[in-house]
Amino acid sequence: MNVWTILGIRATTDEREIKRAYAGQLKTTRPEDDPQAFQALRDAYEAALQLARYANEHGYQPDDEGDLQPVYTAAYEWDPEPEPEAVPEVSSVPVYAAAYEFEPIAPMTAARRVWADFLTSAHDNTPQQLRELAGRGDLLDLEVRECFELCAVQYCAGVGCDDEFRLALAEHFQWENDYAFIYREMPEETAAMMAQLRDYRYTR
Repeated sequence: MNVWTILGIRATTDEREIKRAYAGQLKTTRPEDDPQAFQALRDAYEAALQLARYANEHGYQPDDEGDLQPVYTAAYEWDPEPEPEAVPEVSSVPVYAAAYEFEPIAPMTAARRVWADFLTSAHDNTPQQLRELAGRGDLLDLEVRECFELCAVQYCAGVGCDDEFRLALAEHFQWENDYAFIYREMPEETAAMMAQLRDYRYTR
């Protein structure tokens, strides 16, 4: 089940539509009635907003599966069946296959896909979910893994993040032992997250 299914809407980059869908779901999904369903709804809402903002900033549109796809203008379209007279002689013109290749998916785009999918069930035994994520090979690409880690930092820096969830991610990525990379990329978020981790450990 992806974030859009949980929110009850089709994939969109309209933040207002996402917020309206979330508000509508809150009428039937209350934390006091079903904490687990509410957490899944909240995670889907946060993930959908992240996807929408990234798509709007980088010229992507989500497809029906919630994946971000680049928006190609007519300038980049290619007619797979050109008129016969428009086809040059093969022997006289070299073929450049690369001219028709699409740009590969950016690491952050791939990481946000994985993060959004992960959030749909991440609060149900988070350490196990992280192990399964690693086992599926979604983060074998180092750049994707680093971007996924930055998605996690941004989420964990929020005051609404569950303490146990934040702790599980910190232990998985060993942030308390070495946070040089995430601090270099996200200094404010890292500082806020580390302070919350220290406070939680102190009060446990």
